[in-house]
Amino acid sequence: MALNNAIHILVALGCVVCAILPAGRSFLRSSLFPYGFPTSMAMNERPTVATVDPSNDSLRFKHGKLSKIYQRKDPEDEPTLIKGPETIFFDPNGNMFTINDDANLIKLTDVQEATTDGDAIHMTAKASIVADLGPGRPLGASFTPDGSTLYICDSSLGLTRLVNPFDPKSKVELIASSVLDNGKSTPIRLADDAVVGPKTGKVYFTDATMVAPEKDRNFIFDAMYASKVELLTAKPSGRLLQYDPDTDEVTVLVRGLWFGNGVSIDPEETYVVYTESLKLRVAKYYLKGKKKGTVEYLVNGYPAPGYFDGIDCASTKISGEEKVICYAVIISYIVPAQKLIWNLPYPIDIFVSMLLLNIPRTIMPKTEPYGGILILDPEASATDGDASNPAVLRLIQDPTGKDISHLTGITFQDKKLYLGSLKNDFVGVYDASDLI
Repeated sequence: MALNNAIHILVALGCVVCAILPAGRSFLRSSLFPYGFPTSMAMNERPTVATVDPSNDSLRFKHGKLSKIYQRKDPEDEPTLIKGPETIFFDPNGNMFTINDDANLIKLTDVQEATTDGDAIHMTAKASIVADLGPGRPLGASFTPDGSTLYICDSSLGLTRLVNPFDPKSKVELIASSVLDNGKSTPIRLADDAVVGPKTGKVYFTDATMVAPEKDRNFIFDAMYASKVELLTAKPSGRLLQYDPDTDEVTVLVRGLWFGNGVSIDPEETYVVYTESLKLRVAKYYLKGKKKGTVEYLVNGYPAPGYFDGIDCASTKISGEEKVICYAVIISYIVPAQKLIWNLPYPIDIFVSMLLLNIPRTIMPKTEPYGGILILDPEASATDGDASNPAVLRLIQDPTGKDISHLTGITFQDKKLYLGSLKNDFVGVYDASDLI
């Protein structure tokens, strides 16, 4: 295996050298770099990254706050439905749902505490299929305030909708697979996460990148590989979009995102908060007021130790007053390959990116075992790269990912944080009753 990998790397190196030679450059570039020739991120734009503090292990089982919900099978040979639950969401009645990697809408009911294993607390729940959401790989989803409609971000199709989701006769509708951007119709390549505005019913969702996800060797759409391509080409192409069900129109709110990922909204629909995974950002887009149409960064690199994914904002009572708090999961700390590229000068960084783009995806750098949740005050005045950033309230983490890792989704419900992951076969639950 090691010899084969070495051969692949040498071949890739040879291809890269050929690609920069004048003869045949155009043909080689298009064949070797179908997503475009890599560029270089300016040194002053490369975010400062916090190192992982191993003494902060507040997301470990031993602190008594973390538990996991596994599927309770009866009979035991019942099909596994909780697999790759990217995010967890709830309808207005408090019923819990997720979407698995078979594109099934799954309802989780009858949660029971089952066993303890040392410090670990394991619960179980009955899992049932509510609907088949189609041929793609759905990621984020959000119910309308009345629960009559579920909007879904399908990574390969676009924005879809399921009206009357509990009616077995209901069919998934494709709402938007393209959007008019600067006068040109452009495809929605990787719809990622969605939230329905509580006041207007508009749907705010992210189109993570213009790199379309491809199926991996398990025939599952691989959104992670698309993020790696976006990182290595250094061409931010994500967007924050808005769908208005009254006019049936999609508009672009923000473009040029470094892999636009999780999205949430405040209870008054004053602003949208979203994450940019590859730039380690949490951003706030104003929908109303004097700042309407502008963007502020709650986090822009430091003190984040890794890549943000899902985010949820919810009203919480603190000292007798209602306050909006946001919770953003961190899927992994920064992989060594990215640290290397960010520390290399131009054009050496481009050369390394070219090499990595041409090695088999099976040996491309992978995310590291880590689980983190950054807790934010979205109404504080953030200071970019400042360790005393007032928007950052607290970081809870499992620094080695031993108990929980690769978190992609988070939802606040009844003083608990429900944690999803594309890789796990359980739902993480964190007791947030005294978190702030």
